[in-house]
Amino acid sequence: MLKRMVLKAVAVAAALGLTGTAARADFVIDDFSTPVTSTGYIQLAAGVGATSARGPETTAAGVTRNILVTQTQSDGSVGGTEWKVGGGTLSLATAPLTTANVDVTYTYSAPQNLSTAGTSLSVTFPFADLGNIPYVVTIGDGTNTATQSGAITAGGNTYTLSLSGFTGVDLTHVTSIELLVNGGASPQISADFQISNVSVNTPNAPPSAPAPPAVVLMLAGVPALGLARAVRRKLTA
Repeated sequence: MLKRMVLKAVAVAAALGLTGTAARADFVIDDFSTPVTSTGYIQLAAGVGATSARGPETTAAGVTRNILVTQTQSDGSVGGTEWKVGGGTLSLATAPLTTANVDVTYTYSAPQNLSTAGTSLSVTFPFADLGNIPYVVTIGDGTNTATQSGAITAGGNTYTLSLSGFTGVDLTHVTSIELLVNGGASPQISADFQISNVSVNTPNAPPSAPAPPAVVLMLAGVPALGLARAVRRKLTA
């Protein structure tokens, strides 16, 4: 009887959130689960300036995504650029002596408040065959834009940009986010890479602190005290 009452009290504490084990939620910009099945696009022997696009398409309520792949260098022989999106990744592969970039733009029908979503914007590359592949993230608020850049190394990793570095843009009123990979003045030739997640979060944030043991003990003790009083009344009757 007492055991059941104590377990019930602990369950009540958990239901009230006093155990403090709630997980931290990220603001996911894209996990590339749309489309559900990976869809490929191939350009064979395409010339410089050739493009391949997908979108606009809705990836979440109020979120529109456009993808544009541009081939910026080609040797003119059989080969070219292949890219796929969906099933959890966006991937790009280029033939020898061929260079291409991928530009992904997200627009929001209602402004988003990133200032409360975390401290960093992270991009996960589960695979890259070369180092020094450049990437650029641009955030817009409908009036101004702010840009930060970085470079990925060979292998797989998650790269973060501090939100505080996006100066001159209102992070409480974000209307667009753009990710450009392997563009700019120094793209890598014949680069192959995958992107699996773009999100705003707080890296290495600890979980919420658990409730002090005294609180749980207090809640567990409530039914026990009631039982003790009942026993005393029975003994003195």
